[in-house]
This record gives sequence, structure tokens and C-alpha cells, in this order.
Amino acid sequence: MTASSAKTIKAYNRKLRRDVLQALAKSHQLDSQQTISVRVSGGAVTLTGWVSSADQVDKAGAIAQSVPGVKSVNNKIGVSIPR
Repeated sequence: MTASSAKTIKAYNRKLRRDVLQALAKSHQLDSQQTISVRVSGGAVTLTGWVSSADQVDKAGAIAQSVPGVKSVNNKIGVSIPR
């Protein structure tokens, strides 16, 4: 891999990460209090964080998968139990 292609891949991953974060933030399906982190590598998205219900986990995964350029989603979001 050349330095030029490595830079292109990194730029693509950064843009895709921003796109996924934006889609999650704009969604009216997710509780705005949720904290979800996004990592991208070659079109593969990994979601981590905590949400209030299993339904929110599924919705976040579906939203991420709907973003153009996403090849796969590894959804590692957990459900936090209120104390």
C-alpha cells in the first residue's frame, strides 16, 4: 500500500465515520441522551456505547447500516440498566 492510498483510505474512513455519527444524531428514532461511539475501518463500522433499551440497539445498527458506503456493522452497544 502506498502512502497516497493509505491517506485516501484514512480520509474515506473519517468521512464515513462523520456520516454515520450525523445519521445517528439526526435520527428521531434514538433517544438524544444516548452515547454511541463509532469506529470505521474500510467500510466496516463498529458501534459501541450504552443505550436504554434493546430496541435502541437495533435502531442504531439499522441507522448505521443505512448510511451509503457502510459495508457491515458490528454492533457492540450495550443496554444500561437504570439504578
